Order: sequence, then C-alpha cells, then structure tokens
Amino acid sequence: MKENQPGIRAQRIHGRLAVAAMTDRGNVRASNEDAFLVDKNLGLVVVADGMSGRGEGNMGGAEASALAIKSIYAYLSADTTEAMQPTASDETIFTDNDTAPYPETGRRSRGNLSALDRTKDAIAHANAQIYSVNRACGRADRKGIGTTLAGLYWPSPAEGRTIVFHVGDCRVYRLRDAVLHQLTHDHSASQKWIENGMQGAPPARNLLFRAVGPSASVEAEVSTHVLLPGDVILLCSNGLTTMVSNRDIKTLLHQVVMGLGVEKGTLQLVDMAKANGGKDNITVVLGML
Repeated sequence: MKENQPGIRAQRIHGRLAVAAMTDRGNVRASNEDAFLVDKNLGLVVVADGMSGRGEGNMGGAEASALAIKSIYAYLSADTTEAMQPTASDETIFTDNDTAPYPETGRRSRGNLSALDRTKDAIAHANAQIYSVNRACGRADRKGIGTTLAGLYWPSPAEGRTIVFHVGDCRVYRLRDAVLHQLTHDHSASQKWIENGMQGAPPARNLLFRAVGPSASVEAEVSTHVLLPGDVILLCSNGLTTMVSNRDIKTLLHQVVMGLGVEKGTLQLVDMAKANGGKDNITVVLGML
C-alpha cells in the first residue's frame, strides 16, 4: 500500500547523508498520530509518536507530535532571540498531521551554548509548548496530550559528531560493519522488565516513564556519535519495533548497504510492519552516509 507517504523521495543532508522517510497509519488505527521532519540544510531529522490525553480541548496525539516537531525545528533554526516560524518547503517535510499552530519561540540568546545544550533546550521548549496547551485545557499533570520522539541533529557538515536525542520509546539504530547498534534506550516499563530479567508477567507495551508534554518538565537523553562512510541510520516509532524484530531490521539495513537504497528500504520496513500486523502507526526515517 502507498498511502500516507509524504517525503519518501530521498534528500541529502549537507549533501552527504541520503535520507528517505515515510509514515503510515498501519492496519488497525483509525488515524495517524505519528509525525516526522527531515530538513537537509539544518541537518535535523525527527520522528514523533503522539499520544492523546484526557480532558477538554480538540487537540490530540497527532497535534502533539506535530507541535513538538515544529517547536524543536523553530528553536534550532532561530539564530536570534526573535520569534521565528518555520516554513514548510521542499527542504522541510512535515506529515499530513500538519494541524497544530506554529509555536511562538521567543528565547534567550544561545550564542555560548553548545549544540548539545541547544538540543536539550529545544526539547524542553517543545515540552513547555505542549504542557501549556494541556494546562489551558484543564488537563491534570501526566493526563494530557504528549508525544515520544527521537531525532538526529547534525548542525554542520564540518562537525564530525552528530547528536542523537530521544524521549520515550521511539528509537535510533545504526548499522556499521554489519553490526546493529541501538543508540537509544527506551523509557518504558517493558525495557525495565527486560533489564530486571523478565521476571513476572510482561507489562503493557505502551506504559512509558517519559514523554514530551504531559508534565511540566522532561529529561531527554542526548548523546553524540560519529558517523562514518557506509553507516546506515534508522529512526522509527514503536509501530515498527513492536512488529519487526531487531534481527529482521538488521537484515533489511544490510540490504540497504548492498544496494537496495534508502527509498526502497524505507518502503520495505513499513511493509514488513504491516505484514506482521501493523497494530500501530508506523514511521520510518532511513539514512545512509
């Protein structure tokens, strides 16, 4: 199936990292609450998986994921303290969940902050934007709309290191020399259960310890990594990883290296998740250096 595929055509971030992306509502969900962004000039890739909350107001998970992405984009793309609104173009891809208002992003000067600190601040800014919506709708802490997310930020082609960030159970993988590395660590009850030796009944897969928006603050995990020629990078929502094993992901990414390419690889990953049930929205962003 070829529905909900904005941005499947590959772009090159800084002319080097070829990236293709796709989102699909899957086989079961009535709507798609995932969103993604790829900006080749800013060097920013983000995947977000929205969650609907409780209480009044019309905004739901789709709006939360879109608002988080737009807030992060606006924060990282602004060079001054003046408010800036991002403009969707052929260099910036938003999904068709494009229903949330662009955030106002007045902020302190960041001239002396590292890219790592700017990334942390951008996520905190996104959290504040969504949290303010929840408060305005009278939603209690931890009961409002929110989103998990994962991203890659490569601010300069001259910078050898890229920044990987995430909150929740969206993931970033890297395939290097036929070895698959998960660069993120799920903030979920399932992950805790695995770490504790899988004692007792497995917890619900959707039980999360961290998300962007439901609480006044959130701690994102942010790290730096060197990308090398031949590396394959995968960012995805849990609609992929709950349906497709790491072994099968590794096999597909190896095929990308061997000539399949990022566009066909992206399509095939989504098709695999749907063939295995497609019980959630599926978003895949695939890159190769």
